[in-house]
Amino acid sequence: MNRQADLEVNRSVRRILVRHWIDLGRLSIRTYQGRLSIRGSLQRIGGRDEDPTTAIVEAVFAEVKRTQNVQHMTAELENWTNDAGRWIPIERVPLKERAIIAFSQKTAAAGYDLDKELKEDQSSEEDK
Repeated sequence: MNRQADLEVNRSVRRILVRHWIDLGRLSIRTYQGRLSIRGSLQRIGGRDEDPTTAIVEAVFAEVKRTQNVQHMTAELENWTNDAGRWIPIERVPLKERAIIAFSQKTAAAGYDLDKELKEDQSSEEDK
């Protein structure tokens, strides 16, 4: 994947976000070799009083994932979290659960399958 394709991904993602009235000033969008990274806070631009709903966030990220040349997407948002494919506003998630979700996202990003390890531990304990 070349640099031009990465720049085109960034441009396409920005277009999608603008179409949904998302404030680009609160986000960092980067692509390297087809791996898209979105960081920051997902909020509506001035003049739009309502916050993004779960349906809007899911629609935005579904559209972003379909963007040509996006091979992998990571979203680290201050005010939204992805729990098993569901986008949840962070203020609605209890602090303990937020920590568990963040830990599972980091271990998954590192290629570590926490659920698999827990199942293996449980089966080895049952064997004893």
